[in-house]
Amino acid sequence: MNWPKARKECTYIVNASHHLSGVSKHPDSAQIHEHEWRITLIFNHWEFSPWHGFTRDEKEIDDSFGERVMQLEGKLLNDLMPVPPTAENFAIWLIADWMQHLSPNKTNFELDAVRICKCHRHVTEATKEQVLKWKAIVKQR
Repeated sequence: MNWPKARKECTYIVNASHHLSGVSKHPDSAQIHEHEWRITLIFNHWEFSPWHGFTRDEKEIDDSFGERVMQLEGKLLNDLMPVPPTAENFAIWLIADWMQHLSPNKTNFELDAVRICKCHRHVTEATKEQVLKWKAIVKQR
């Protein structure tokens, strides 16, 4: 049976630090500073049963995807990421590396995109289609 499909977005707020020394012209960039990162996980085309009513129980999403995102709370992103932790790199890195460490039944390939909002006005979004290209470029360095 073909079930209806829905797009599901789940947003988590994490306070994490970074520095962009040598990357950004912003006056604060060379210093370690903290941001409130609004991380939205985007799942496209999730099937759902009209009788059940939703794609996945939200507790199940929070207990897997959300729990993994919240492990970034209080971290220095420069210590975790192989590239400068800009919002763009952060979004694709979440799909390419960080979210792969979910339990075996929750692979990151369920995740279609990640949207990052920083400072309440700068937003970027990366999709899983960009992962292989991004990984290949990062390996070249």
